[in-house]
Amino acid sequence: MEGAPEVFVIEDFAAVTVGLLVYIIGVNLTARVRVLRDFNIPEPVSGGLLVALITMIIFSVWNVEIAFDLASRDYFLVLFFSTIGLNARLADLAKGGRPLALLLGLTIGFIFIQNVVGQLGVYLFDLPGRYRCSLDRPL
Repeated sequence: MEGAPEVFVIEDFAAVTVGLLVYIIGVNLTARVRVLRDFNIPEPVSGGLLVALITMIIFSVWNVEIAFDLASRDYFLVLFFSTIGLNARLADLAKGGRPLALLLGLTIGFIFIQNVVGQLGVYLFDLPGRYRCSLDRPL
C-alpha cells in the first residue's frame, strides 16, 4: 500500500441509516449464531463487529478508508441515555438494597470528585476562561 488512503465519507443521514441497518443485521446475526446468544452479545455489537471487519477488509485490500459523519451522534447518545431510566420501577430499585445504595453513593461521590479535579486542572494550568466554572452564570 503506497500513499495516503482514499477517504470515502458517508454523510450524516446515510450514516444513521447504515446504523439502523447494522442493528437489523446484528439482530439476525445474533438470532442465528448460537455463541452470540449464549454469551448475550448485544445485537448492535455483533452487527458492528461484522461492519468493522468489512471496513477493515476494504481498507486492507483497496486502501480506502470509510469515514462516517457523526453529526447526529451526540443527539442520539443524549436521547439513549435519557431514556434508559424510563423503564425502571422504584420497586426494582428497592430490591437492589444496600449494594445499590452504595453504588449510587460512590457514583455521586466520584462525579463530584471528577468535577473538582477538572476545575483544579483548569486553574492550575491557567486554561482559557471559557473552561472555567462560573457559579454566577445560569445553566
